[in-house]
Amino acid sequence: MSQHQAFALALEQAIDLTSQLETLLLEETAAVDGRDPEHLNALVENKQQVLEQIEQATATLQRSVEEAGQAFTPDGLEVFLRASDGTTEERDHASARWKRLRELAASCEIMNRANAEAVERSRLRVTTALKIIRGEDDNGNTYSAQGYSQSSTVLGRTLTQA
Repeated sequence: MSQHQAFALALEQAIDLTSQLETLLLEETAAVDGRDPEHLNALVENKQQVLEQIEQATATLQRSVEEAGQAFTPDGLEVFLRASDGTTEERDHASARWKRLRELAASCEIMNRANAEAVERSRLRVTTALKIIRGEDDNGNTYSAQGYSQSSTVLGRTLTQA
């Protein structure tokens, strides 16, 4: 099997896997807003498995390009795709599929970042709620006589003591 054939197979696999990742990230977005931690945990585990498979497909893509004497960079890939023995139509198809993979990967990156930010906001809300329940000051802008930041200063009795 030539480098271009191996590349084409790995490219289709990577596109399929990245589409699966995109679907999982959409489900994760809904689960982050929901109240089902078990479902969210299962999605995260599935996402990790798909990511590992994507890494393997990407390694095959990289190996194919590098075995053909090109760097695994945008310029190297462009040269690699143009050097294919296939027809102009086949080269154009491979370029379009590569572009599709990059678009999917960019979409997944944006969704993953948004999900991570949503999780962090939720974590901060829980932390603030716990500080309120404990009667702790959530203002990190107070300082000791030595100039060190003091947080979690007890305001009085905790909610359970009140």
